[in-house]
Amino acid sequence: MFLLKKILQNIWFWLFTIITISIILNNTYETIFYRPCSVHMWRQTDCASYALNYFQNKNSFFQPQVMSRNPDSGFTVSEFPAIYFFAGKLYEWFGFYDYYIRLINIFLFITGLIYLVLISSLYLKNKVLQLVPAVFALSSPYLFYYGANFLPDVPAMCLAFAGLYHFLVFIKSESRIQLIISVLFFTLAALLKISAGILWVASITSFFIHHFSKFSIERKLNLKNIILPFFLFVFSWIIILSWIDFAKSYNASHNYFGNLLGFYGIWDADIIEIKNVFSRFFKSWIWDIFSVSTLFFFISAFIYFFLKKKFLPKELYSISFFSFIGVHIYALGWFRAFYHHDYYMINIFFFPILFVLCFCVLVEKLHFVNLKQKFVLLTLIIVSLAWGVKHSARIQNFRYTDSQFKYMPDAVYEIGPYLRSIGIKKQEFVISATDPSPNMSLYLMNCIGRTEGYYNGETIDDFKKLGAKYFIAHDTANIIVPVLKDYCRKEIPFANYKGVLIYKLK
Repeated sequence: MFLLKKILQNIWFWLFTIITISIILNNTYETIFYRPCSVHMWRQTDCASYALNYFQNKNSFFQPQVMSRNPDSGFTVSEFPAIYFFAGKLYEWFGFYDYYIRLINIFLFITGLIYLVLISSLYLKNKVLQLVPAVFALSSPYLFYYGANFLPDVPAMCLAFAGLYHFLVFIKSESRIQLIISVLFFTLAALLKISAGILWVASITSFFIHHFSKFSIERKLNLKNIILPFFLFVFSWIIILSWIDFAKSYNASHNYFGNLLGFYGIWDADIIEIKNVFSRFFKSWIWDIFSVSTLFFFISAFIYFFLKKKFLPKELYSISFFSFIGVHIYALGWFRAFYHHDYYMINIFFFPILFVLCFCVLVEKLHFVNLKQKFVLLTLIIVSLAWGVKHSARIQNFRYTDSQFKYMPDAVYEIGPYLRSIGIKKQEFVISATDPSPNMSLYLMNCIGRTEGYYNGETIDDFKKLGAKYFIAHDTANIIVPVLKDYCRKEIPFANYKGVLIYKLK
């Protein structure tokens, strides 16, 4: 009985119970094993292609490659490919199962939730409130969707929260080991996604402002306390910016420009595009980000933050405030990407989570006057987040089952072994239609080549000169390219797999 009571009082028991309930409600125990599909399947297969090519082609870490041969070798890169390289090693050791990438990412997502609880525990005594920022993140449908997916955005965000925890411990303890650990986490986070560096910049800015404001009062500056953080911050960003420079050079040398490695700012948008982005956000994306209850909860936290900010610990207030500034600068710099790519908004979530943490600190500090008030406030928070978790489950089900998100027929997922059986080898050069992406169908078939979406005016002879031996059409009714449509009309398929027509190029 005593042991059971101790377990029930343990915050980690409740965190993992909530995570388990979320996994069950969101059907993640099934979807975690899905191949790339649903929202942004395009980007998912880009990511998965890196891992597959590391595995099959034995590429070195600095030779990432995709299936598309538009325009030539498929050598290209965007984010630091550590996750895909590690997944490629797992394929080598345990066999090819591309859900390993999903498993790596959800492990990092859960790690981030653990670090959110640890950050909360630095400022909160109440165990329920310590859980709130993590559960708030867990209740966001799109954080959960991408947290158990192929893209690196949520893992990057979670590694940044790990960096923040160790940085806060460094501020309190002045431990150099904690500082070094935090820099490693922050650097890896920004390498995976440059926008995750927002929290790193906000943290170090807060640190220096605190020290220089202290100097203005005491007229005494302890250089020992700021030299190492400054040096490590500069060194960290040299590594991050060097990677971006390498990625740009690598893509340019292989003539591949499909990855966004620069700004996509609001300053290049006309008024119609700006209106369209806002319209898309408020009509589509916002309910994939929040439920009504968690949106109301966040707005309350946001307002309360500015009303009662003087009662917050200085470093927590300033890091939260600079994160707020940072994500708005980021939003302006990549504004045009938000229309089609909701995952570009993931690292904007830094400031909602931090504002919710600040709200919890203020609630504990200012409003736990009596037992009745404490019970009412905690009940409202729990009900709000529980509704958010339920809403998240509904969105996951919608994204994984609605026909509008089915971009490839089932036959394309299954066709790989059949292609091998009729003599079409792995990494065989093919033309694939209809496919608007560079890698979706090619990745699922484990073939290299060109897709209809990247047609550049070639004739059939041009395709053959590029090395293409086969044309695979999985949706002949919707082929747009005239050359390919005419070929289907004139030629007899070499093979047919559940409606997917396979032609030998003559």
